[in-house]
Amino acid sequence: MLALAGGVPFIGFGFADNFIMIIAGDQIDATLGIRFGLSTLAAAGLGNLISDVIGLSLQDVIESKTSRFFKAPPLTEVQLELPRTRFVKVSANSIGISIGCLLGMVPLLFMHDRKTIYFDDDEMSLYHSQFAPYGVSPQQFFELLHHGKWRTADAGTPMVTKGDILDSVFFLHSGSAQAVARDDKGHETLVALYNGTDQDVAMLPSHVARGCIIGGTALVDGTLAGRPYPNTVTLNQRTKYLEWNTEELRKVMREDKSIEAAVLSTLYVDLIRGKRAQKSLALREDEETRASLRHEYELVLRAVLADGLVHPLEKAMLSDYAAKHHTVPAWVQLGADEFPG
Repeated sequence: MLALAGGVPFIGFGFADNFIMIIAGDQIDATLGIRFGLSTLAAAGLGNLISDVIGLSLQDVIESKTSRFFKAPPLTEVQLELPRTRFVKVSANSIGISIGCLLGMVPLLFMHDRKTIYFDDDEMSLYHSQFAPYGVSPQQFFELLHHGKWRTADAGTPMVTKGDILDSVFFLHSGSAQAVARDDKGHETLVALYNGTDQDVAMLPSHVARGCIIGGTALVDGTLAGRPYPNTVTLNQRTKYLEWNTEELRKVMREDKSIEAAVLSTLYVDLIRGKRAQKSLALREDEETRASLRHEYELVLRAVLADGLVHPLEKAMLSDYAAKHHTVPAWVQLGADEFPG
């Protein structure tokens, strides 16, 4: 009887507390949260505040209603101080409020996730400069951010050392990095410059400019996975970048074609730019070089067709690539020119 008298009212308290908090928090999230950019946790905290205030006024009502059916037995002061009596009261209260809180989560069954996507200034700049022009939706970009991690490092920080197995893809947002090749005699040669998306790369030497992505080729060319990285890449200045685990991102791309299209549509531009700059005009008639060009073109086709649509910018890129690399077979050039818009 003591357990029922103490536990049943707490079922009502827990139900009212969670029910009101969820309803109020959801409304705050959908109104004030959007207006002032409040986080979901902030909205939940305000919802809990409202729930507690309302709960104080409901306390007497709940106790008076439940006391009609469940009354505590008449106990002496000595009995009330017994350890087992206190144990029963605390246990009943805990079990009661737990049941009530679970029941109070019923509104979740009828709610859908309508959380507005928020980006900070860096994320917004990155989205509009590199992703939005190629048809990537905010939701796709949000998913990519969810699987990556923002990092900041100072000048001189090594991103990858020659011979290491690179298992990450780095997307530079600000700052710059350089890739250096070292021969057997210890002589170093600059082979690539990477610059953040917020910087002007027009003045960079074309033969070393490699865009903003480090390790992206392995993401679209599975044959490179597990191979030692050929160069040492070091930051030239303080840099902010996004890091994705290559295998995790590749798995996400396999499972979600929209994610695959979003990643590839961004990666293949720098892939082409970097590969094209490495080709010497004197070697264009070499069969091995032409085979490499065809392979690169196939990677581009895969990126463009990943989502089943061909964006006008993608069509222009393909046509430009086929026109400049005249060693690409005629049937491939014809296919690029006849892609539907």
